[in-house]
This record gives sequence, C-alpha cells and structure tokens, in this order.
Amino acid sequence: MAGCCYGAKTHVPWAVIFSDPGSLAPIGVPLHPTQLYQSAGAFITFVTLVWFGRRGVAPGRVAGLYLIMFGVFRIFIEYFRADWRGDFGFASVTQVVTGCFLLLGVYLFTRKNRSSVHA
Repeated sequence: MAGCCYGAKTHVPWAVIFSDPGSLAPIGVPLHPTQLYQSAGAFITFVTLVWFGRRGVAPGRVAGLYLIMFGVFRIFIEYFRADWRGDFGFASVTQVVTGCFLLLGVYLFTRKNRSSVHA
C-alpha cells in the first residue's frame, strides 16, 4: 500500500501506476505489480502446503516445501523489482539470503526422518 517493493518499468497490460505523491514507488510510471506477484506466489504456496500437509508426510517436509516454494518465487520475483538493495554481482542480497533458505528447504524436504512419531 505504501508503494514499497515496487517493480521495474514495463508495458505489460497488467502494469500498475502509482499516483500518490507519498508513495515510495515512481509516480505515473507503469510498473510490474511485484506485490501482486508475491501475493499470487503466497496463495499458490498456501494451497500446495495445505494439500501436501493433509497427506500425512514426515515431520519437517511441509516446512521444507514452504522454504523451497518461497525461495523459488522470491528469487524469480526479484528479477522484476526496481528497488535493488545491494548485490553480490550475480544476485541481489535478497536473492542470496533467499537462496540459503531454499537450500535449507531442500535439506528438510529430502532428509530421512530419523525419529518416528507415535500416536
């Protein structure tokens, strides 16, 4: 709502244009709606986790899947953002940190469950 996390300039038909002078985003410029992209990714993640979680999976796998999905969506969305906040030359700080979460997610999702849960 404040215009933060705004996208890069674009000419796609679904571009958003901020008009509030108090916005952090550039005013009057068509931008990628990265906030909506993130919301769509979060909704897809939610639906997937609910479906997956109801299948009685091993502890840690749902959390791992969340970290994987969040990481993939966030790294992808960062390419459409215009409020770049530092970089490592090949990726933004956000992409590198999110990549670490993604790797942790892969570990949690694929590891063998060493403890069994007894009801």
